[in-house]
Amino acid sequence: MAIKSPVAVFVAETNVEAHVVANLLQDSGIEAHAVEDVSPAGMFSVGTLDEIHRPKVFVDSTQLAAAREVVASYQTGSPAEHASPSSCCYFCGAACEPNAAKCPSCGQLLEGGDDEDAKSRESSLSGPPPTATGYYALRNIKRLVAIVLLVPIVFYLGLLLFAAVTSVVSSMSR
Repeated sequence: MAIKSPVAVFVAETNVEAHVVANLLQDSGIEAHAVEDVSPAGMFSVGTLDEIHRPKVFVDSTQLAAAREVVASYQTGSPAEHASPSSCCYFCGAACEPNAAKCPSCGQLLEGGDDEDAKSRESSLSGPPPTATGYYALRNIKRLVAIVLLVPIVFYLGLLLFAAVTSVVSSMSR
């Protein structure tokens, strides 16, 4: 089924994130298409500039409300409704029953088990959400470096343009 009246439902940070969101929407039964931004305008020596590099995910306007729910669940980090319960082992990759406590292949405890080790691991993982470090800190550094490098370039290009216009005007007035 083709998208007849496309509407942008999500603007991603990277092309990969756009495809991830498009796949989440498609898994939910919503026709979605990711449009990559491959223009060199958003490229920078440290990566891409977020304000210029804008990959988008499009859906049909008739499915916009359902798509916004899936995108909202993706952005908040809550598990999406379309996600299936653990149907494979995280350790060996073998297929498992959806509510199995242990993997039939390797015997490792799965997500729904009642082992004390699993409870202690789960309690150690719960707590305040992580702060903006890693990738998000790198994004802020990229913005700062871009501004520091681009401002002098724009200034000197402006001076060059001013000199060129001044020389043309002075040559015309002679």
